[in-house]
Amino acid sequence: MLDKMLRDFKGKIGEVIMKNSKKILAVALVTVMSGTMLISCGKPKTSPEDTAKIYLDVVLKNDKTNMDKIGMTEDDYNTHANKEKDLLMGEFETSSANSNILTDEIKTNLENNISTGMSKLDYEVTPVSTDKDTAKVNVKINCFKFSKLVANEQQKITEEVTANPSMTENEIIQESLKIAGEEIAAGPEKDDTTTVEVNLTKKNNIWVPDDNFENDISKVAISMN
Repeated sequence: MLDKMLRDFKGKIGEVIMKNSKKILAVALVTVMSGTMLISCGKPKTSPEDTAKIYLDVVLKNDKTNMDKIGMTEDDYNTHANKEKDLLMGEFETSSANSNILTDEIKTNLENNISTGMSKLDYEVTPVSTDKDTAKVNVKINCFKFSKLVANEQQKITEEVTANPSMTENEIIQESLKIAGEEIAAGPEKDDTTTVEVNLTKKNNIWVPDDNFENDISKVAISMN
């Protein structure tokens, strides 16, 4: 009974969280990009590589220090933060888990875990080329590995259930959510890195990443392999 239950749950909890994290990251990058074309005179305040780093600082680390250099205002930042929260809560509402399992406390903890984990992503941006109004940069970023998260989650939940065989199905799912959230909050391993090339275009004297930026970054930062 225990083995079958754990096989049924294998990967499901981690997959839901990882896929939602990827979607949240992509939407967050789009939201930031949509509010950063307000400066219209003079030369760009930042280089292409610094611009890409500021985008990532805002989205991943909630670092607002240099957001004005890409034309981002406090209102833009608040819009970005609210969209992140609304998206995550919307995913919870449409999930198959009932309210007895996915309690408000668990949802809040998962939200905090995802935010904490994203803030622990490390990245390095280096220039590739610049030609008038276009530029290319490389973003080297470490990433979450779905396979490792699931393996760790399964090992820990198996140990929990073995030690507490009277756990109900709902309790097992809740504990799996807790463990998966904690795995993300711990951040990715330092040696799991990927490099992606990003194209930028100068618009209204601000370097703006192209439309593939959010998908490229979210795809490498959160690997489903």
